[in-house]
Amino acid sequence: MLVITVSFFIAASIIMESVGVWARVIGAANQQPTTGYSTHVRIATLGRFFILLSAPTIGFLVDKGASAGMVSSIGAIAFAIVSMSISVFYFYGLRYMNAIYCFLNKGISVVEITEFKGRLGKVDKKFAFYVVCAFIFTTTGLIVVNILATLLPQYRASIVQMSALITAFGTLVHIFFVDPKLSSLADSNIEQLKKYTRFFLLSRAVSSIFLSILFLLVHSFFQ
Repeated sequence: MLVITVSFFIAASIIMESVGVWARVIGAANQQPTTGYSTHVRIATLGRFFILLSAPTIGFLVDKGASAGMVSSIGAIAFAIVSMSISVFYFYGLRYMNAIYCFLNKGISVVEITEFKGRLGKVDKKFAFYVVCAFIFTTTGLIVVNILATLLPQYRASIVQMSALITAFGTLVHIFFVDPKLSSLADSNIEQLKKYTRFFLLSRAVSSIFLSILFLLVHSFFQ
């Protein structure tokens, strides 16, 4: 039961941070780019609360003798949920972000944007690479270090501290290469912002599929 619970905690954090990017599009489309950015940050920060719940829960499982395979299964389940949730949001859930946006920004009414229109066009591979790189490092650190902790329990305390280092690297990539691009487009080009938001969401959804498979393979290896 704890394995399922912590998987949902991790998935919830990643999903909220990911789908919250649509708030930037809503803000930019309504000449409120700063409010849109602030809304995304608030949704993502609220999602971090679930990471605060998941970290001690995984630690408890490891202390109770969880195997590397069990911790890997958490990653497999969590990223499967993330990939499905982002995909559903991409195709069917955009309209609901309008209501969340208005709720978080009391007194603000917006012109609703409910879907992506038109073809995606040429992919900015460099931007997609940065999104994937930042995503992998910011989301897998907690699981990876706890897998290592089960294999080297005598060094568990030191290994778990590595989670902050891994996450910090991913955060730096996001802050210096992903976030500035989205912020700049929110100020200047709404149509390009929609396009790059699609890159952002699709890159995370596809990455989640591969990460789920990877953790499933690790789980099978340690079974």
